[in-house]
Amino acid sequence: SNVSKSDVRKLLMDLVVKSKFYKYIIEPISYLEEESHFSEVYDSLLYFKNMNIRQVRPLLLSLFGLKERDEIDSITFIKLVKHLENFYFQYISVMRNGTNTIEKFIYNYSSKFESDFNNDLIQEFIDKSYNYLPSKELFISNFDNLGYSNKNKNFKNTSNKKLINYILSSFENHFNTTQETRILNFTVEHIKSDSETDDCSRMIGNLLPLAQKINEKAGNKDFTEKIQLYKRSNFELVKHFITRYENNLWDDSSIKIRTKKFAELAYNTLWKCKNES
Repeated sequence: SNVSKSDVRKLLMDLVVKSKFYKYIIEPISYLEEESHFSEVYDSLLYFKNMNIRQVRPLLLSLFGLKERDEIDSITFIKLVKHLENFYFQYISVMRNGTNTIEKFIYNYSSKFESDFNNDLIQEFIDKSYNYLPSKELFISNFDNLGYSNKNKNFKNTSNKKLINYILSSFENHFNTTQETRILNFTVEHIKSDSETDDCSRMIGNLLPLAQKINEKAGNKDFTEKIQLYKRSNFELVKHFITRYENNLWDDSSIKIRTKKFAELAYNTLWKCKNES
């Protein structure tokens, strides 16, 4: 209905190409199987899939198209995809905003990248995306609201678990400076025992990635006993925790302080969007 007869074949061939890109988006493992894949892009695709963020798909299709046609280089491609991941992490995962507000913005640039692309458009898109992002203070404040619990009904759900797994994995990979191995499977350990009513116990500052066997042995043991079990872990995040807290009191104040430190690391480094301190 919207394409002239002379352009139908062009449309069909574009759909064939886009179908390959779409498969990357809905099945990130298919992208990882490509010889020319980028691990950073795979991580971003996995985030969008696990967090069920669909609005970004048209923009990703346009970016894959630009890369396929060599209109952007690999560095720019990775930069843009990672910016989208960081943008949605701040806007959706941390701030819990709805997607309606940014729908027109995302779809508008999806079209521009596809049919009216020029190099100035890249920085224009990034700059305009800043308008939708929180201040550092607001980001850190809302980071306190993230968490996971097996007992607290407000945090006991699949989406919370996926988000916390993603965040802990990202922190682990950050502390694993050699990048010789990447974290794959772990369970979420509550340092202060998980609780149905204790709000601090579900906070990110109270969580660690642990192998299931160590986690099961830790159970509801006291902090001193747990530390000895943590020493069996090879996770860098756990080693970092032991070094910092082994000889200290672990209480609600400690949890809140550690949560804030993670929030600052998240905003300034891991999911950085704006160029500010």
